[in-house]
Amino acid sequence: MAFNNEFRPTNPICSFAIIYVYVLCVHICIYIYIYVYIDIYLYVFNMYSILYKLLWTVLHVKMHILECAPTAQSIVLHERWYSNCQRLVLRHT
Repeated sequence: MAFNNEFRPTNPICSFAIIYVYVLCVHICIYIYIYVYIDIYLYVFNMYSILYKLLWTVLHVKMHILECAPTAQSIVLHERWYSNCQRLVLRHT
């Protein structure tokens, strides 16, 4: 049984052009896919980065508020200091 060579190009330049166009199309498709994938990845990463920075800022501010918030011990120390100052002032007047 003979093979059907009807669709096989006999000209080597023509076969090279077909292979070149095929490889070019594959490369273009790969580049588009990678570009879109990286673009989506960077967009998502940027959104997570913004949310992370926002969360970090909120937690940082919250920690500063908690550090500066008067605790029971700091209130007692402040009252002692204030009463000692009052006694010193009253003694010297």
